[in-house]
Amino acid sequence: MEISLDNTFIHSNGFGRIYAVRRDPTEAEQAELAALGLEYDKLAEAVDVNAEGDPQIEAHEAKLQALESRIESIKNAAKAFDAGEMALAGCVVGISHLGALQVTPGLVKTEDRKALAALQSGSER
Repeated sequence: MEISLDNTFIHSNGFGRIYAVRRDPTEAEQAELAALGLEYDKLAEAVDVNAEGDPQIEAHEAKLQALESRIESIKNAAKAFDAGEMALAGCVVGISHLGALQVTPGLVKTEDRKALAALQSGSER
């Protein structure tokens, strides 16, 4: 663990990067995405049909947001880092100037970049 007050820490330390790889959704995920998509389309149509000011619109829009969130969660779950690469990587956690938590995953320290390159090329050290 390292601590820095330098907001250019990520850029000035020569980090390498690894990236999550998207896998195909499982059958269960595909089925859930399809069902959520149908439900979303029905609700979106209901919102379009309802007159402005109809109290149902708010309820439908809240449900649409929940559906969008679930769909995004399923899609994000289909992204994963390679376990071997993850062993060489870490993240930088910071706080933005607005006070929001910022996490930058998949960073590889300079001293681990050779090991990462060897891993990615399939050779062992």
